[in-house]
Amino acid sequence: MRTQQWTEQQEAGASGPRALSEPGSPVWCWQTISHLQTLWESVSIDLRLYENTWAAAEEHQVWENVPYEQPYGSKERMLEALEVGDVPAARAKVVGMAMNAIPTRRGKRNLSDRIADNDPDVWERMK
Repeated sequence: MRTQQWTEQQEAGASGPRALSEPGSPVWCWQTISHLQTLWESVSIDLRLYENTWAAAEEHQVWENVPYEQPYGSKERMLEALEVGDVPAARAKVVGMAMNAIPTRRGKRNLSDRIADNDPDVWERMK
């Protein structure tokens, strides 16, 4: 069965762009699943890439070397000046995005809304 699914998915992917397929058709459905799989991988890849880039930035203390004429001097000053987050901030951002992306059932609020209402302390830590 798994081989049949893979073959169907490959054929759907080779049939042209998803945007040109009929929404809801089997080809469109397989293309949509492929797109979701790609996006799912990109979430973890992007976070890993960000973490690795930060590791290199910290190893070489980039804030000590730029801007050329007057370096930031500290990681904190650089973060503030560039409006960028460190690794914990990046992880929190990913979690926050995930919490807001949780699908809801009709008439029900998403999980993050319920947590915010029922336990504000937990919600604050999650943010």
